[in-house]
Amino acid sequence: MSTTLVRVDDSDVSNIQYSNKPGWFTAGSANEFNHTTHGTRSAGATATFVFNGTFVQVYGTISSANLSGAPDPVSKFSLDASSSATFAPTPGADVQYEQVMFQSADLQPGEHTLVMNSTI
Repeated sequence: MSTTLVRVDDSDVSNIQYSNKPGWFTAGSANEFNHTTHGTRSAGATATFVFNGTFVQVYGTISSANLSGAPDPVSKFSLDASSSATFAPTPGADVQYEQVMFQSADLQPGEHTLVMNSTI
């Protein structure tokens, strides 16, 4: 059986559903996939991705060191309403692109739901 890699852009709202909670913003640069990025600094904001497959990975951009005093965003990832993992970035002197924020173990073939929840 062959494996097919499918990249889904964060701006693809047919595949990723963002909560109605205010605070989501869009941006992007040439260093990001399709030059897009979504972000939030609102606790409780969620993004939900339903997919068919056997593995999922989430990449993101980590901003440079936070000089504003605001807390750095922390994300909790929940897969199929059971397993969870927390991603707390470590900002550096420069922006870090295409950083792995979450990756699953091998999954059974079929439909899965990944929910990212902002916990700041």
